[in-house]
Amino acid sequence: MARAMEEHAIIKLNDDWGFWVDEMNYTLCRRGVVGESNRGRETLPENIGKEVWRPQGYYSTLDDVIKGYFTQLTRQCLAETKDDEYLNTALDRVMEEYRNAVKAVKEKYADVKWSN
Repeated sequence: MARAMEEHAIIKLNDDWGFWVDEMNYTLCRRGVVGESNRGRETLPENIGKEVWRPQGYYSTLDDVIKGYFTQLTRQCLAETKDDEYLNTALDRVMEEYRNAVKAVKEKYADVKWSN
């Protein structure tokens, strides 16, 4: 189920990916826009064009949600790339970005007790 942005405070990883935290999970989500077709269900006209964050996975730790995000990026990279040299370079960048993201999120939210 997609959720309106107002329902949860989104911690953005980039423009299209982020996560929210509740008492049970870290929820990895991807930004989307409500269209006219909603998997065969009728969409209310007032919702068309609204931004929503669609859950992509549920994780128990901060490290796991960030790993889940980079797993998604890596899968996308593998699916779109046939050139081995480019792929190795891209995967190296993904891993470096992963390490930087973990560090940045933990520093930005240093007052939060993260479960690891």
